[in-house]
Amino acid sequence: MIKKIFLSLLTLFLLVGNFNLLQANEEAVSQNEALIFLKENKVIEDNEFNTNALMEKGTFVMWTLKNRNVFLNENRKYLEPFLDIGQPQKIAPYVAKAWMMGAVPTSEKFYPLNKITLLEALQILFHLEGIPTPRIGFKIKSYQDLPKDNIYRAIAAKALQMRIITPKNEREIGLQELLTKQQAINLLYKIHLTTHEDENIYQQKNINIKINNPQKIKKKENEDIFDEVWKMLHNRYLYTEKISDEKLMEKAITGMVESLEDPYTVFFTQKESENFFRSLGQGDLEGIGAQVGTDIESGNVLIIAPLKNSPAEKAGLLPGDIILKANNVPLQGMIIDEAISHIKGPAGSEVKLKIKREDSIMEITVIRQKIEFHSVFSRFKENFLIIEVTHFGVDTKEMFSKTLYEKVSKNTKGIIIDLRGNPGGFLESSVELLSFFLPQNSVAVVTETPISSVPKKTEKEGEFQDLPIAVLIDEFSASASEIFAGAIQDHKRGIIIGKKSFGKGTVQELIRFYNGSSFKLTVAQWKTPLKRAIDKVGIKPDIEFKNTQGDEIIEKAIKELKKNQ
Repeated sequence: MIKKIFLSLLTLFLLVGNFNLLQANEEAVSQNEALIFLKENKVIEDNEFNTNALMEKGTFVMWTLKNRNVFLNENRKYLEPFLDIGQPQKIAPYVAKAWMMGAVPTSEKFYPLNKITLLEALQILFHLEGIPTPRIGFKIKSYQDLPKDNIYRAIAAKALQMRIITPKNEREIGLQELLTKQQAINLLYKIHLTTHEDENIYQQKNINIKINNPQKIKKKENEDIFDEVWKMLHNRYLYTEKISDEKLMEKAITGMVESLEDPYTVFFTQKESENFFRSLGQGDLEGIGAQVGTDIESGNVLIIAPLKNSPAEKAGLLPGDIILKANNVPLQGMIIDEAISHIKGPAGSEVKLKIKREDSIMEITVIRQKIEFHSVFSRFKENFLIIEVTHFGVDTKEMFSKTLYEKVSKNTKGIIIDLRGNPGGFLESSVELLSFFLPQNSVAVVTETPISSVPKKTEKEGEFQDLPIAVLIDEFSASASEIFAGAIQDHKRGIIIGKKSFGKGTVQELIRFYNGSSFKLTVAQWKTPLKRAIDKVGIKPDIEFKNTQGDEIIEKAIKELKKNQ
């Protein structure tokens, strides 16, 4: 029996938003002093400009990177994801660098000429400077533009604590106000003073920041030990030729992250990062056509569900099959993304999989193909519309909507939504599907952090909210599947049938670094509308049904729906 499975999911959590400004402590830092400092350090190279002009987003990114001594070759071609940043532009390489470091989210356009607010500036600044914004252990009163449940309270609290901003007045911090260039200059200078200089400078500038607290001393002691070990390895270790600085640092970071024992918080090396993005579909979609996962306790890689009409399904692979080897490469113990790289491959090539199914060992050869990754399939049985959702992708709402409008008629007695083996996907997609069955403004899911609880609601009146529905789940239904099933259950909108779901209820943010490595970090958790925890708990069905494979469970669903009519 599989107890815990780590699924490679599509859902990423990106925080975007807006912020104010800064009457910040002008008695401590004069405008001329800040401007002169940034010019002397070549952060600002313009000889003359209007300091009262509004700050542009692209220029702020460039200044921030220069302020932390990241001076790039402006003639070099950098990887650039945005359509509106041309290589001839001076800021292009800096925006590309910020994107690679995860400071700005990927989208079609960056809008470099847009004016920037304080929140946007602080988000970029704190990320590029590596300043943590802990979500617990701080106190900040509620302002009109920063209510208690605002997810950006930690950033605002950190900025206020560092004295790099001050509230606009007693009622507002001024979060939505646009920065002038002078205000941006002051902000960058104060960040430099509070993160790059020693205690004497803090005292000279009369900035009230307490740095000699026990937590910082402890951190300093640990850093000293790390530095000493690093030096001794390089100076006294017998086999110094075996030392690779890159590997030492990667192992140090990996060990730090693994100590959290959170399977969803993962540091990826450059190679692992490439494989991870490829597994998310940001690369070729050629392979065997199966969703796979890892049994956390045993480290075994296994089949979650073959896709419809895929090479995996045609070769006879079944949910729960353990993949021991791929082309004679043992997969046990690999992170899922690395294992996927051995299973996937170009269309027309073959992969030999050594499979364990219950007590039997077998070898199955699968010819890889280009995968048509459809997420919605449908059919009728006894005038009940059965809609199978294999994952919550970008096309799921469109395909689901088309199925409903084309196939639901006055003769339709009910709908069965089949989420068996669905590992999840995009949160928005799950909420969009719920909007067909719930009243407008119904809570679909609650996203919680240590400092906030934010409900996500349906945005339209459900056109099919009067049709009886049943939702099928199993031990492989996870994440967005559990959001959907949990909302249906909490709103008493339908019946949930099957086995207890997987229990993946946390949200991850993906950060990409300049050297190609990346970091997937757990930042929040999902709860059902009644605030029931999903993570490591799962959704318990209203009606438990042991045999979740095949059509027997569908017949059970039809029987139960008929009872309620």
